Amino acid sequence: FSTDGSVDWLTRYADEQPSFINYHFSFASEADSGMYDAVNRGWKRGAVNVDVLAYLNCDEQHLPFALKRVSVWFIEHPDVDVLFGDVIIADANGNYVCSRKMVRPTEGLIWTDHLPLFTASMFIRKSALEKYNLYPDKTWKNIGDVELVLRTMKQGVRIGILNEYLATFT
Repeated sequence: FSTDGSVDWLTRYADEQPSFINYHFSFASEADSGMYDAVNRGWKRGAVNVDVLAYLNCDEQHLPFALKRVSVWFIEHPDVDVLFGDVIIADANGNYVCSRKMVRPTEGLIWTDHLPLFTASMFIRKSALEKYNLYPDKTWKNIGDVELVLRTMKQGVRIGILNEYLATFT
């Protein structure tokens, strides 16, 4: 359960959603068994009448018009299942630290260096989520995103890279 005021803020924002934005916004605050269990619950609950899903952690946000740009990109690329975009890294005060341009992931890069993608800029077609069971493995505490990307690659899921900044990460 969230105790930091997030539920009040989310409730207020959901009521103020601009009419020109055509997306579904949902949230829940309930007991779960960790971050990836919460993501799975959110995706299962929110996957009604939507084509693309995403999630943000508490230190991430989508940039203005990112959702519109992602929607257009998926329409223009019907053969791609998962999309990653570029990310701006900021400090706790919102100051620019650096930029991360996304690169196509390879298993070798992930195993020997780091995950070259950020979930803050990850968008998944609902059809691929269900077809390939792309729900994060909730048994992982901290690296479920790494396991998800490796599993996605092993299953041959089609990954696209949009070389535009879509999110910030603190």
